Amino acid sequence: MPLYSTGPIENAGTPESRSSSIIVFFENSAGSFDTVFVQVFRLNGTKTVIAQEQFNVPPETTLTRQYFVAATAEFEVQVLTNSGFTFVSVAGVNANNVFIPQHRLVLQEMAILPIVP
Repeated sequence: MPLYSTGPIENAGTPESRSSSIIVFFENSAGSFDTVFVQVFRLNGTKTVIAQEQFNVPPETTLTRQYFVAATAEFEVQVLTNSGFTFVSVAGVNANNVFIPQHRLVLQEMAILPIVP
């Protein structure tokens, strides 16, 4: 059960360089369903959950989910998967749905956090 984190992402600058939404991409390469739990946090001195969702990724499929972060100066995305067979990536888009390169992370760029009971 890996818990992936983007770490803190600064969301400052002009409207063209700020993410209004974060898109999380999932690819389940296993032959069975994988349960995924996503949390998006606002980081403003305190860590506050602004979105969370749990869902199943069907076998050998891809899914995307989009979360609103326009009013957030700094955020973090955490993804808990039931198996190690679901690949995750994160990308920010501005209000015109243009990708923000600084807010794009592939699986290898994310931290794997310990799961604390």
